[in-house]
Amino acid sequence: MTGSVDTRADAPPTTTSADVSVAGLVGAVIALPVSDGARTAARARLADTAFATLVGRETAQGRAGADLAAGLYGADSLAARAFRLSAACRLTEIDDMDLLSCVTPGSIVVPTVLAVLAAGLVADPSLEVVLDTIARGYELALVLGEAMQGPRRLVLGTWPSLVVGGVTAAALTSVLFGASGAEAEVAAGLAAQQSVSGNPRGNAREVQFATAIVTGIGAALAARHGFSAAGTRGAGRVGELLVAEVPLAGGTERVFRPVVKRFCSARQAMTSVTALREILRESPLPPGGIERIEIEVPAQYAAMLDKPVVTSRRESMSSAQYQLALAIHDPAGLLDVARYRLRGDSSFLATMNAVRVVASPELSALYPRQWPARVRLTAGASTYHAMAGEVPGERDHSAQALRDKLRDFCAAPGSPDARGDAAQCIASQALQATSVDDLRELTTVIDEETAEGVRDLHV
Repeated sequence: MTGSVDTRADAPPTTTSADVSVAGLVGAVIALPVSDGARTAARARLADTAFATLVGRETAQGRAGADLAAGLYGADSLAARAFRLSAACRLTEIDDMDLLSCVTPGSIVVPTVLAVLAAGLVADPSLEVVLDTIARGYELALVLGEAMQGPRRLVLGTWPSLVVGGVTAAALTSVLFGASGAEAEVAAGLAAQQSVSGNPRGNAREVQFATAIVTGIGAALAARHGFSAAGTRGAGRVGELLVAEVPLAGGTERVFRPVVKRFCSARQAMTSVTALREILRESPLPPGGIERIEIEVPAQYAAMLDKPVVTSRRESMSSAQYQLALAIHDPAGLLDVARYRLRGDSSFLATMNAVRVVASPELSALYPRQWPARVRLTAGASTYHAMAGEVPGERDHSAQALRDKLRDFCAAPGSPDARGDAAQCIASQALQATSVDDLRELTTVIDEETAEGVRDLHV
């Protein structure tokens, strides 16, 4: 598989080749070798995503998703577990994110793998096979996202993670079943024919995402039972969107690429917060002295960030105004995933009203390899400048960096007391696991009822 990808958001689609197909990409990716380094990275991704899922399960939206899953599928079913785990992970905005594909791979791959293993439907694979499956899952999700030019599609109203989620889940489930490459391709094809696009808003966003994951797992089960879609043409919406050839370098190296989120935010807003933090670190300012904050970002997502009025938890995570006001007035609030009470006091709103979002042609040219921001802050007679192309620590997926992240979120305002113990268990089981039983225990920790009182929080 050779070629190159023009991932500029305004780039025209390239000519589709015979190899740029769902079946072709699935077959190529699941045959890739996995290095020891990629397995180590897969462990870190497992732990990071498992922790995000734990945090999401604690929220009111996570619990509402679990109730919905129980009503749809029965509480103890494979479908229900996959639904609630994937929905809980994705709602947090602390799962990992890949810039070049615009896909959140962890929220697809890890809930699928854990749910399938917990269901007891497969002969116990070795831990090495599971880690290989996670690494290949990352590779597949990102390859599909690149082939559909994910950053460009997001601008045009398509959510890449939603599009590729079902296909990825189908392929991974088939691999865990020990299926042949041909059967995995059939399963992925069935899932692709049910794929959807669009970019849903509100808290139903995660419901649609989780439904895609369940669809993918169902497609793998259908293929396992001998069902196929012979005689049909096309591969659903995902097949229609695959327009660019993607190079596969001979291994699952894309597992190293997604960035790790060290605070709760849409990734598009995080460089703005980073640049502002740099200004505040160099020149501490009283919040009341700030007259204007202008942020320049790529035009591709300027409108997404420009939310001067925030009325929901989800809006708060993608609003530059809200996130920057948190960084100034309540830095610890950036670690609050639940956000069941939004700030609305006069000083906070005054800071939000001082923020202006500007689309920058210069920064647009850097997208999507960078999602940068430039901040200009005016206070009295002084003006301060800073630019950020990345977020400190987001490329570090080492075990120590992961433990630091878990520690920070466990100390966040409103974090249940039980979270610290659960986080330690997750880190231990994911980073030191020696068997699939260890991963099943990890799943139990994530999926069990959590601290009392959290169920009373508002969605």
